[in-house]
Amino acid sequence: MTLSVCMMMTMYPTVYFNTTGAIMKEKELQKLKKDALIMLLKEKMTASKPNDIVTYVKNNVVFDWNVENLILVILNASSQILSTEIISIGTINKSLVSIPYIFRQIFLCPKSYAFVLLHNHPSGNINPSDEDNQITRKLKESSNLMGIEMVDHIIITELDYYSYNSNAQM
Repeated sequence: MTLSVCMMMTMYPTVYFNTTGAIMKEKELQKLKKDALIMLLKEKMTASKPNDIVTYVKNNVVFDWNVENLILVILNASSQILSTEIISIGTINKSLVSIPYIFRQIFLCPKSYAFVLLHNHPSGNINPSDEDNQITRKLKESSNLMGIEMVDHIIITELDYYSYNSNAQM
C-alpha cells in the first residue's frame, strides 16, 4: 500500500524531509539538530542572568513542550555559553536525572567552568516540586565537591520561568 504525503502527515504529524525529498530517519534528524546547534553556539552568547539563558534556550533548543526535557547549559569563566544539550527526555511529569552523566558532559567540554540546569514543566506550573528541590541540592553539593559552579536551576514553561538562584534557593 502506498501512502500519500497527506495520509502520512495525518498519521505522523511531525514528518521531516531531507534535501532529496526523502523522509528523514531519526539519526539523520538528530545530526541535523546537532549541526544546527553547533553553528549557533559558535556565536558565543553571554548568559549572566536567568532571563538571558531562558531566552537563549527557548530560541535555540528544539524540544517537545508536552514532556519534561532536562537541558544542560555549560558556561566558561566569562559566562559565555560553550555547550547546550538535552540530556534527558522524560514523561509528562518526570525526567530522569543522572548526576554522573551531567558532570561527564561538563568535564568533556573544554574550558567549562560553570553550568545551568533547566527543565520544563508541561503542566505550566513553574513552582518546583519536592523532587526538583532534592535534585538541585544534590547537584549543588556535587558541584561544590567537583569544583564546578552550579549557577542556577531554572524551571521553564512556555510563558514563565522559576530561577532557584533568583529566589535565593541555591
